[in-house]
Amino acid sequence: MDAGIGFMALGVIFLVGALIVGLVSLDDFHEPNFFSIETAFSSALLGIGLLIIGKYMPKKSLLGMEAYQQLAGYRMFMQTVEQPRLEQLIKEDPHYFDKSLPFAMVFDIADNWSEKFEALNVPPPEWYGSRSGHFTSRQFMRQFSHATKDIGNTFTSTPSKSGSSGGGSFSGGGFGGGGGGSW
Repeated sequence: MDAGIGFMALGVIFLVGALIVGLVSLDDFHEPNFFSIETAFSSALLGIGLLIIGKYMPKKSLLGMEAYQQLAGYRMFMQTVEQPRLEQLIKEDPHYFDKSLPFAMVFDIADNWSEKFEALNVPPPEWYGSRSGHFTSRQFMRQFSHATKDIGNTFTSTPSKSGSSGGGSFSGGGFGGGGGGSW
């Protein structure tokens, strides 16, 4: 849970408690005098303070901020890196392109990233197979992007508009119908 939300929830609890203590303090029959206007006022101030702190508290933990800063730095590197540095990275790790491509896709800079590798003659990923045998980073990125869009469209396809459900059911003997009675 986010610490800011926790502080805000605690602030609401103190405000509700202040209201209850304030209402109870109006009845002057309690001897220990714990229920007083001063206690209600103090609880209300504490509740308001917690709400303010919770609203402006950073939403990420220290570890989360470090990870965010590293990823923001890597994104900036990917956007501004020059050809000689990429050549050095490819010499150190021939599969640097396919290892870094998921980051470029998440950062929404995959097209620009693949263009930077176009002249470097990078090898295809080990799992990649092509009918032509020719590999370019730009072609790979276009095909990969097309495939991910197709997958996304398949998973977000709209159901048929008729009132009946298509396909089999899960009753009884596994997928596609089978034995068993109705639910």
